[in-house]
Amino acid sequence: MDSLLSSLQKIPRFDLGLWGIVFALALAAIAFLVIAEGRQFRRQGLGAPWLKLRIATLPILAVTVAVVAGIVRSSGISGMEALAAAYLTLFTAGPLLYFGLHWLCGKTLGLRAGASLHIACSGLLMLLIVPAVGHLLQPHVSEAGRARAESRINALPRGESPYVVAGARRLQTSVGAELWAIHLKARAGVRLDRLDIETPSHRNKDALRTSLPSSLCRNADDLHLLWLAERPLPTLHLFWTGPDGKAMQSTQQLVPPTGDASVFSVAWEADAVTLPVGVPGSVLAMHWERAGGSPIIENPSGIGVDCAPMRLALKDRHGLGLPRLLRLRIDLVPPQEPAWMDFRRPDGDSAPA
Repeated sequence: MDSLLSSLQKIPRFDLGLWGIVFALALAAIAFLVIAEGRQFRRQGLGAPWLKLRIATLPILAVTVAVVAGIVRSSGISGMEALAAAYLTLFTAGPLLYFGLHWLCGKTLGLRAGASLHIACSGLLMLLIVPAVGHLLQPHVSEAGRARAESRINALPRGESPYVVAGARRLQTSVGAELWAIHLKARAGVRLDRLDIETPSHRNKDALRTSLPSSLCRNADDLHLLWLAERPLPTLHLFWTGPDGKAMQSTQQLVPPTGDASVFSVAWEADAVTLPVGVPGSVLAMHWERAGGSPIIENPSGIGVDCAPMRLALKDRHGLGLPRLLRLRIDLVPPQEPAWMDFRRPDGDSAPA
């Protein structure tokens, strides 16, 4: 229940209002069907037994669900097998119990089997109206919510970018490509709420919540670019909140770093390896090599939008020791395939025996 309430609190009020309207429409459709069905049975002189059985539909459904869940739980099955057993029980014992209870209650109230079956089927139909209407209108609600959010965020006042270039380097790689490493540092108290990344061919909106390109990452509220020199630098559209709590938007134009290019290298220590610049965690791979077999490969820092730690601790795997190789993927300009730059630990020239 707490997780459900937490999820609801994250939904914008505008979206909640739209879903409230959708729910009201679904309830109105159910009310219309109930009224029409009630008139039909009253014309046959069965208004009272129809009403009692219609009211009993929800308790009957609750009993059916409880019995199906009890059968699955008592079986001791877990995992995907439990899901398969739940579906099997739902479509076998579930209908027998649901329609059987309607028939039994209807017989007690003086209804024919056909009338009880009609009430049972129409009850299921009415219950399916809510998810059906929600599924039908969900794309429109989502689009309206996105349009509302876009209009509000685009209406934010513009100001000077709260970011300064704290470092910019040209780095030469062993695969022949040059990388530009640019560190954008946020002013104290600034919170980055959203980032749009614009290139000559595309604008990636809200990249912090969708996916950052493999050449850009976030460290707290700082940004690190590890950009292929062959590609035009992107324009960053920043949406942020200042120390005073005021929401603003800014545009950050980037310029190529100057000076001589230095070799991209890492510093190995006894129990760690230090990166020279901020690197997206998604492009790193740590290797534990095995004699006569494929290496064990692990991403050392996750694949989200965050940068890898500048100092990566080396994990000791039982039987394999410390990793002997760190690899960094460089996404070259298509149609070229991505290339890997290898950094081998000085004392790791050969795999363990």
